[in-house]
Amino acid sequence: VPLFKEKNEYRATVSLGTGDETTTADIQAAYSFTNQFAVMTNIMLAWGGENNSNNSGKGQCIEAAVGYFKPLGMNGVFEIYGGLGGSKQQHYYINGGSANLSFTKVFIQPSIGLTFNNVEIALTSGLSNINFNNIHNQIAPGSREYLSVEQISKNKNSILYEPYLTLRGGSKNVKLQFQFGLSSNLTNTDLGFEIFKLSGGLTFSFGQRFKTKNTETQSY
Repeated sequence: VPLFKEKNEYRATVSLGTGDETTTADIQAAYSFTNQFAVMTNIMLAWGGENNSNNSGKGQCIEAAVGYFKPLGMNGVFEIYGGLGGSKQQHYYINGGSANLSFTKVFIQPSIGLTFNNVEIALTSGLSNINFNNIHNQIAPGSREYLSVEQISKNKNSILYEPYLTLRGGSKNVKLQFQFGLSSNLTNTDLGFEIFKLSGGLTFSFGQRFKTKNTETQSY
């Protein structure tokens, strides 16, 4: 959620997150190449269960998007991004089985926010379509885990609604960031998707409007 207001702004965020069963590390970056358009990319690493055991999982996801933004008055911003992404996951189960999955996604992400020197707040309403294009199920047939993966095999396409709240506070250039998001599967409610994510980290901002202005009175 970059909340750009002008050309040649840069944003980068590093954060850690948690959900029902997973922990994530996120790296996000964005750049406004005009006064109205920008690009961004997101990378997420996720893991859960007991590390280095047959009861764990891990995955990677990468996204890229292009967007439009428009300042609203002195402090408001509207933005909307659309992009593509992909993920790979590896899961290991206590019964000795495993499952490898991968999906592609298409998403749209409109946000509206307020940005000040020291505080920013934004509401995002994301909508994504994910499609599992590779599912390799090596779990003992009949087990609960096997049936869960088979359920995904039979319902490879899902539309997710993902609202987010973003809060930032700190200096002009470096702010603490907290995000809380929900995920609702609109088309396959029985699939076991995580329903929330909470994350915290640091956001770094660079651009002309973040430079310290000289407030001393000059006489001519």
